[in-house]
Amino acid sequence: METEDDGNAWTQAYDALIEKHDAVVVILDAAQRPGPEAGKPLALWLKARRETLAAKVKLAIYVVEDAAERKFMEERSNRASIAFPYPTAFVGSFADAEQLAARTLGVEGSSSR
Repeated sequence: METEDDGNAWTQAYDALIEKHDAVVVILDAAQRPGPEAGKPLALWLKARRETLAAKVKLAIYVVEDAAERKFMEERSNRASIAFPYPTAFVGSFADAEQLAARTLGVEGSSSR
């Protein structure tokens, strides 16, 4: 995501997701960070929906393949946890993220991909 339009499209898709479900787990590729222009609408959206996100997002899972980077992000997340209204976790692969998401949502043995 690079442009403000990209950020707005993401927020619209996320709105549709959280309106449709009572509980969600979000899996994010930490290597795909939004650019500054896309980050503006994301930040405003997060702030405006803080209570809804706190109620519906059971976990945000960041996939960080590099172990050292993952440890750094975990430490940074622990210090900045007040900024996010939901818990976060960091894993090394998308397979690990899917397993953790299934456990979190209580849907062991199913694949959501």
